[in-house]
Amino acid sequence: MDSLSAQSFSIRRQQRLSRRKIQGMVIRILVFAVVFVACYRREVYISNHLVNTLSSLPAAMIATKDPTQFDRSRVRKWRHIQPISTNSFNQSGNSNTNTDANAIKISFQLYNPTDHPIQHSFNQYMKYYLGNMTVGKDKKVVFTGEVRIGNVPDSLMRSSNGRVLDFTIKISTSLKLLSIGDSVTIQYSYSLDEILGGASLSSRTVLWESWSGHVGGSVVYPTFGGGASATWRMTGLLSRTGEGMPAANKEKGKGGGWSMKHVKRFLNHEQFGLEMVRMQEKAEAHVKMKKQSPNESRDVAFTKNTVNSTPSLKKFDVVIFRTMHGWMNTDEITANRFLEAMQLSTELFGVETVILQTIPFTNNVKTEDDWNAINRINDMMRDIAKSWNTQYSAPKMPKHILVQEYGQYVNHIIWSNARYLGYNVSDPLDATHEMFITEGPTFLFDRLNDGKEWSPSIPMVCSDMESLGQKRDKCNRNYLFSDGMHVCPERLSFRYAASLACLIGCVYNRNGSYEQDLHGCEKECNDLFMTVVPIDEEWVGAVTLAAFP
Repeated sequence: MDSLSAQSFSIRRQQRLSRRKIQGMVIRILVFAVVFVACYRREVYISNHLVNTLSSLPAAMIATKDPTQFDRSRVRKWRHIQPISTNSFNQSGNSNTNTDANAIKISFQLYNPTDHPIQHSFNQYMKYYLGNMTVGKDKKVVFTGEVRIGNVPDSLMRSSNGRVLDFTIKISTSLKLLSIGDSVTIQYSYSLDEILGGASLSSRTVLWESWSGHVGGSVVYPTFGGGASATWRMTGLLSRTGEGMPAANKEKGKGGGWSMKHVKRFLNHEQFGLEMVRMQEKAEAHVKMKKQSPNESRDVAFTKNTVNSTPSLKKFDVVIFRTMHGWMNTDEITANRFLEAMQLSTELFGVETVILQTIPFTNNVKTEDDWNAINRINDMMRDIAKSWNTQYSAPKMPKHILVQEYGQYVNHIIWSNARYLGYNVSDPLDATHEMFITEGPTFLFDRLNDGKEWSPSIPMVCSDMESLGQKRDKCNRNYLFSDGMHVCPERLSFRYAASLACLIGCVYNRNGSYEQDLHGCEKECNDLFMTVVPIDEEWVGAVTLAAFP
């Protein structure tokens, strides 16, 4: 081959190589573009696939993240909270769930409010009406000049990812539950009574009143599913020294009293409806005054015999303790007080499971020191629950301790409302535990200048900033909190109830041996319901849900 031919061959060869390189680059660009578009369109799918893949790996192989951050519902697969096929919502109240160790003992359904309205029919004194706000009652009613117009930030009703507060709930259980706490517990329990079937089944009994029109003790029996739910009004933690002391609304530090009479009324509730209690107290008063008639003497004998009769409930399975900061000083709320309350609840009622509610921000948190103190107490509750099996387990103690992150729930609601009002605060779903603690004092203590001892926080109770005026002494109120402590149960009670049903399911809806992943389930329940994480639309309707460890 002459030199000219060789040179021509070399040129053609380089041209072919160049064309191949260009073709290869074009193909790679096209492939990249196709993959990019596919990934973009299926972002949610890929995210879920990644979650599934990671969940199958050993924990040690997965890089950890701050456990106080919340996985948003749109990319999270809830491992412990699942739809189930069993429907235990019969109208008779009889249990149609199995009683064996692997049965579903508690389940719940979420509804569109128009499909399943909750009337809050038991909340005569503790519900909050829309319109002009007043103080006092009967002939002493005074208009405050404020209006509750029902405003709730859109972000707290629905989002593109689901529902936040815009749903109701029905719960079915074969378990027996007891809530102990102050007037906020009473608010939530009134709603819980209806959610569990107390109105539909006409199965609610008021055992006694703390004062006229205000319940001191009540029982719903049966509930949907054949269980029971009781409420005990008490402004302190249950304690041995409290026996014989006033139970509620006495001066600070002197509430929390109880008596065996109260305990027996819960366990014998069928014999101790409110009318029976009044008859008993009237008869016993006559006996003391030595003015009883023969018939009244027989009444006393009858009621005393029923106290010693076979209990209709025999025991309770779960007790829910609200820690009454405001009625108790922070230095009184110690680990030993919690341990005493839990042990006494087991001795008196036979409970196996205790749920501790973390303390929320309220108008009782008046300073930054108070704020730090309640957060330390909340950390203490979490430590007790996490270390329960190894550190605190003892005879006559409950087997399971869980924490309901109620303080976290209130934080999420207040932070969301604050952002709506224009405060420069974090999105609660992006905030960590430490961020809440450090950011809280920067705006929570911005209170109404109403001259009262317990002035509420503006970002907690106000529906707008325009109605504050220059004096900042009053504002139109939202439909979230009625004052600096009490809630509007018409909005906040459904996530509260769902979280309890979920947490209790972590203990009792079991498929195997004890302690599979109890606290993993606990975290999921709190992450989903004790936050403002949207609830997937597919879960709102005729789907029955339950939590499993």
